[in-house]
Amino acid sequence: MYCPNCSEEMNSEVYENQPVLHCSHCGCSFFEENGLSKIGKGTARYLAHNKKSDFILSSQKLCPKDSTVMSSMHNNDEVLQNIPLSQCTVCRGIFIYPEDLLTLKKARETPFPALRAVLVFSFFTLFSLSALAGFVTLQTRNATQTRADDIIKNVAVSQSGRYFFFSFKTLTPVRSEVTFINTRTKKVVVKTLSSTAKTLHYITTTDMDPISDLSYFITLTDEKGRVILKTETKKLSIISP
Repeated sequence: MYCPNCSEEMNSEVYENQPVLHCSHCGCSFFEENGLSKIGKGTARYLAHNKKSDFILSSQKLCPKDSTVMSSMHNNDEVLQNIPLSQCTVCRGIFIYPEDLLTLKKARETPFPALRAVLVFSFFTLFSLSALAGFVTLQTRNATQTRADDIIKNVAVSQSGRYFFFSFKTLTPVRSEVTFINTRTKKVVVKTLSSTAKTLHYITTTDMDPISDLSYFITLTDEKGRVILKTETKKLSIISP
């Protein structure tokens, strides 16, 4: 089996339970259908750096398995649309250059596409309101809930399948974490939103329980870790910014 790019012999290897044909001469890789999405960034980095040259061939490429001429892959996935991939029409395997493999995995670290619109909308709303909001000075740790409502703005919650998005804004830079409590099982999960002082606080995670079972409270701290404010516990629900 020879590399579609440089014609050197490819190595047959297995990474994260996925069979991969890899060329250690130019760094290109050939994945089985759906195999590309199942490897992590660490494997992608290893494969991309395992090469002796940066040789790129622009002519037609033949599938290393069955010698079928591969064609450009068309995909509705927002990330894949910007990365050149070649796919075999017979075995459905996918060929990718090393630099493109790294680009793909880095892009996958961004929030889930179904939530990306929510994130962008939240960013726009929060920053637009910051131009109109007055500056509030944080002075005491024993803030009332009225004060919490003055400081914490635009709580936004969204869930799509196993992907969960939670965000809010503060009128001054602070560190923040949110504590989720499962009202049915009493399980407690603490998530850090901002480990350094910021005004925009958000997380995207995949390990949360259904929203219908969750309550939460927010804790704000200063740069030295001193608690500035802790909100009352509230029932979690879909909240529009």
